[in-house]
Amino acid sequence: MPCGSRDKRRAGHRCLRCRQDHLKCDGRRPCSACVSRGSACSSPPTSSREITFVQYGSKPVVHKPVVQDSWRFINVFFSAVGVSTTPLSSVFSYDNVGTVFQENELVHKTVSIVGSVYASRTATILDLSPQEKREARLKWNKHREFILSQMHSPTSTPPRELLLCALLITVAELMISEEGENWTNMLRTISNYLQQNLALVWGGSAFGSSLLRFFRMSDILRSICYSVDMTLPPFFSTLQPHSPTIRLQPGSEDRWDILVDKLEQWARLQMRLNRLVEAIEQGGYSDVSLADSNGHFQQEGIEIICLASQLQRDFISAILSYTPSDGHVTDPATKSLLAYYHWGLTGLSWKFLEPVWQLLDCPLPKMEDEMVRKQATTALEYAESSLSGVQLDAVLWAAIPVYVGLVVTGEGRMQMLGFLRTLKAKGFAIAATFETGLQECWAKFSDPRFDDLAEFAAAAAANRLEQIAKAQQQQAELGPRSGVSVLQEEVV
Repeated sequence: MPCGSRDKRRAGHRCLRCRQDHLKCDGRRPCSACVSRGSACSSPPTSSREITFVQYGSKPVVHKPVVQDSWRFINVFFSAVGVSTTPLSSVFSYDNVGTVFQENELVHKTVSIVGSVYASRTATILDLSPQEKREARLKWNKHREFILSQMHSPTSTPPRELLLCALLITVAELMISEEGENWTNMLRTISNYLQQNLALVWGGSAFGSSLLRFFRMSDILRSICYSVDMTLPPFFSTLQPHSPTIRLQPGSEDRWDILVDKLEQWARLQMRLNRLVEAIEQGGYSDVSLADSNGHFQQEGIEIICLASQLQRDFISAILSYTPSDGHVTDPATKSLLAYYHWGLTGLSWKFLEPVWQLLDCPLPKMEDEMVRKQATTALEYAESSLSGVQLDAVLWAAIPVYVGLVVTGEGRMQMLGFLRTLKAKGFAIAATFETGLQECWAKFSDPRFDDLAEFAAAAAANRLEQIAKAQQQQAELGPRSGVSVLQEEVV
């Protein structure tokens, strides 16, 4: 039996980097040790006793190895996820998906392609040529369509692995699309898929729960940012029972589950609130009691206020629980968590500043202007601190400009613009849409009297009604149309 250098069973067992560092190596290329460290993985040079055939003649064309590119982008992806400060996106880390990544070809390919998209959007990571960026985009488009087809038809891919790939696609959608339309469409597709395959995806596993948590958070942020209904039915929030206690140890995933639950309550409540305001505004009522004879609007309004008041108390309780007595938060994960609670308080107060709520003539869950701006500033500071140390995690902060961007003034607006430009520099094109929207809003309501948030909210409501009336008039003048109506084009 051959032994030593002639034993082909040992050839290439340990990679060059593991040999140099005196580490165990699993023999794969790249090996798991190099992937987790983000290092280049290559086999050691062959023995000098090997025979090498040299062919003389015309100079051969050397093609760039595809495998090398694939692993270059995979290293980019796992390095970007590796610095996550929250369990929301750490579900994509190598520690969590390493096994399925090695075993499932679709997951392997999706990670590589999303890594290439991220590298093409972020100039500081890899110096890709224009041709390489075009190739990454073409591969992305083709792969996205393939994932969608897999979710719409029976497939051999295990449901949990397919959900993982689809969620990675949603992250890349926010890198590529400024409007976010493809992102929202993908979330709807995932929701439909989950409602048919929930038992197979979840199955009581920790990994399945983490995937569902990330999807729920994405669906919540979509609902709040775009003022649309959540795609998931309410019963999904009961799948992961946990203690209702707020005070938990830093780093515990339970406190993120509690946050997701509270934000989902806010998203669903916001839609009820929006529908009631729309019905009263379009009816032109000066008194809620005149809206209908059976008092439905008034009853609905009071119920919404009660629910919002309880949610406001829950937000404040969480903030007091997670903030040290000296008010100085140092733990990065806690800062990330608190950013959302302060953001939620800002949004609650802003929504109840709208004039229609004064018609109910009862106490409202809104803060004084100074306190609202303090909540907004704190949310922005914590989000900015979290954003500075993350890469792929940056996608979770795209929603912060909603509400916060409306109430900050002066230096706060400059800070907000800097935040959005940092988000864009980290590869997320959606930040450009928020920046444009805020710039237009600030320019339209630049009068100093709008520093009073109630005045600002009233002017914004009047502008909204004006736009609706204008769209309705245009639709009436043009008559029935096929496809999307003028009202949908102008308002939605």
